Amino acid sequence: KVEEEIKYLESNQYRFLSVYDSYVINEPCSFNNVFTTNSHVVELTSSNIDRYKYDHCNIEIQYRPPFEKLIDIFVRKNQGRVIAYVDDDYILGYLSYTNIFDNVNDVDYIYVAETCRQSGIGTLLGSYYASKTINENKHALWSNATEISSKTAIRSGFKWCCKHMSFYKKMDN
Repeated sequence: KVEEEIKYLESNQYRFLSVYDSYVINEPCSFNNVFTTNSHVVELTSSNIDRYKYDHCNIEIQYRPPFEKLIDIFVRKNQGRVIAYVDDDYILGYLSYTNIFDNVNDVDYIYVAETCRQSGIGTLLGSYYASKTINENKHALWSNATEISSKTAIRSGFKWCCKHMSFYKKMDN
């Protein structure tokens, strides 16, 4: 069915870009109160960000601002929120998210340092995000999930809700 839709749109001057899945959670998962019990997970704020070192996150990621710029926009300019997994004042992973409606938060990006992957940090960050959002009486959305972040969303208690397809209109030269 998806292939038919793509072919139809491409035959009408649209070019296919990508397909992403989205996930949602509306009730606390098994990590219900993870944000009150795990001392490694913190929300970064303008009052605490300067104490942490982020060498592990300060890498170039295609189509993403450098971590320092993300902190400036999301934390210092209060355009979103960032939660981080911290060990000995080093940020080893983070999940950034924004408030897209009065009662809905959405994941912007999740990153875990390569040396720390497959250790449960991503799942812990996702669970923290879900628990914090639900405790604020909001819905937690994880849209535009990649194949890897889809697995993390599911392990964090999220359920698949929809598929997004991106296209753009071909312009005549």
